[in-house]
Amino acid sequence: MLLSLPGSRVRIGDVLLDLVRGKHCVWMVPDTFVDSGLADELVDHVAGRLDAVRPAPSAGSPDRVVAGPLMPLCGGAPVRSGGTRTYERPPWVDAERPLVSWGSPPGPVDAEPVRTSIARRLLDELGVGEAENGDRARATTRLCSSPEFAGRVVVIPAWEERDPSAVAAYFTAVADMVRDLPPADRPRTLVVARLRDVPQGMPDRIDTTSGTAHWWWGCTTSADTSVVVAMTRSAQHSPDVPEHLRSVQELVAVDVAASVAGPDLDLARHLAAGWDGRVSSLPDLVDGYVEARPPAPEIVWGGPGRHWSSPPGQLRTGWAQGLVDRWDGQVMVALAAFPADCRRQELSRRIWRGQHRALNPLIDMYRSILEQIVHRRSSTRVIELIAADGRTGRPERPGAGGLPMLELNQMRKAVRDLGLRLDPQEKRLLTAGCAVRNSLAHHDPVTDDEIRELLAAAHAMGVA
Repeated sequence: MLLSLPGSRVRIGDVLLDLVRGKHCVWMVPDTFVDSGLADELVDHVAGRLDAVRPAPSAGSPDRVVAGPLMPLCGGAPVRSGGTRTYERPPWVDAERPLVSWGSPPGPVDAEPVRTSIARRLLDELGVGEAENGDRARATTRLCSSPEFAGRVVVIPAWEERDPSAVAAYFTAVADMVRDLPPADRPRTLVVARLRDVPQGMPDRIDTTSGTAHWWWGCTTSADTSVVVAMTRSAQHSPDVPEHLRSVQELVAVDVAASVAGPDLDLARHLAAGWDGRVSSLPDLVDGYVEARPPAPEIVWGGPGRHWSSPPGQLRTGWAQGLVDRWDGQVMVALAAFPADCRRQELSRRIWRGQHRALNPLIDMYRSILEQIVHRRSSTRVIELIAADGRTGRPERPGAGGLPMLELNQMRKAVRDLGLRLDPQEKRLLTAGCAVRNSLAHHDPVTDDEIRELLAAAHAMGVA
């Protein structure tokens, strides 16, 4: 389902477009994609839209080498400890025109030679013969000069490779050999990888004239999460909500569940299936979800993130674990990774945000209805007095019929202080609307009773 969501399709389209333009791509995905099998589904999905070839998995890949030095990753915290050998500038890197700028050595790893290089496995896959045993450079040269290789895209699931340095070796060597060919004839490489599947920092050091790095970061939007909630939801309702109000309550519940879950689609499905729509029941449901999962490291983040195309270094470990993503321009940390004493506060903030999204259009519609009633029953002078109350020098905003716009609180004060006449049903809707609008204005979650009263008042007036 994830790959069919609009945000995912946009990112897949970006990668395909770069490949069609002749660029080599590294596509970074979280560990959770590989663990769940979603990464293999992603590779198959992309390869099926290209003239693609995929090397057989590396011999001995279950005992693979990991690229995990003791040094920090791009200025962030260490993500993994390694072993005894140190990377040096590989002999296959063109010192004059390297695709990947290696800089200082990435750090130590446990390593031993891989028995069959990617290039030799591709030669066998294409049926064009082999180079001399053990000669990776000759195999790569033979591969790049083969007519069968022209214009093809090699898709490498890097988690199937035993040695991260071999993945980088192939990526850089092929890119350098074919960079002068026209895009239509140029063999290209797509490496799909977790952080530990490539030498650390490799995605950040790619020469953008020949290649590009993509990240599964910011691919899920609020619209995507809402789609997942709406499609999964079993239409559960609080038992004390009348039938005629349930459709509106359901719209509010979808927006609140999507806001609480953010990019965590597993949580979105959990809420969609088990939540009755009451704000009061949501904290226990979220706590149950968090407690049923493996313990997550605490992540504290208060920085920006709107324009980042990749997770910052200090968040990449959490991103790899599926605990951090960018969602609608904000860095979102999974609720499971919040310190216990901060989780409820964050949950309240997310509930408020979802209610603000769902209820504001309703409140504005009810305000407009009441405003039209007041306009019909009051003189222009009275309307101007109502509109001037509390404006404190702000410019007057036009409402219906060119008359001043009236806010809910202004109309409520006019009922109390100016003798504005409304019938009981109209007063009820005005009072309920003010209560909800004031809660939202103070960034407080709207209570179940406030939502229920608002919908009941609207129904009583025939405007629900």
